[in-house]
Amino acid sequence: MPPARVFTGFLKQLRKHKDKIDKINEELIKFMYENLEGFGEDGAVDGKYLDTYANQFHKSKAKKETDERAEHEATSSCKTYYMKYGTTKKECHYGYRAHIIGDAKYGLPIHWKVTTANNSEQIELDNMIKDMASSEEKYKLEKMINLMADAGYDKENKALRYGRYTKGKKVYRVPLSTD
Repeated sequence: MPPARVFTGFLKQLRKHKDKIDKINEELIKFMYENLEGFGEDGAVDGKYLDTYANQFHKSKAKKETDERAEHEATSSCKTYYMKYGTTKKECHYGYRAHIIGDAKYGLPIHWKVTTANNSEQIELDNMIKDMASSEEKYKLEKMINLMADAGYDKENKALRYGRYTKGKKVYRVPLSTD
């Protein structure tokens, strides 16, 4: 496994070509909509922490703003899981979070966003739906019949009435409102 500095260098190079990469990804997604039967009809959403192993950036301790040993945008986030029998488990992360809407049948991404670790999954889902609804990606929402998520996305128990069981796990349909 290469050292972390190799990945950092690779990411720096990728950032220079972000627009090209986004265009290629969108062309591939359009191809999948056109050629895979039922692609995009059943969506699933989830968030995933992307931990960074760089030093935590502290303005007060940094010798200069361009200190490349730290992740300047990364943030900390802690999540509490409520387990069976009333116990809890706390998990803390430092870094970023990927918010991904994917096709549930094929397991391929449809739309994604990377934010700092402390951004709410529910709020980012709302933002991603609004972004898609007001852009060239509107066709994705028009074809989507269901958007399934775990209970963590169920703000104010709005989607509970849409709940159903799938393979022993409770899955919630999130109402696709853009207002």
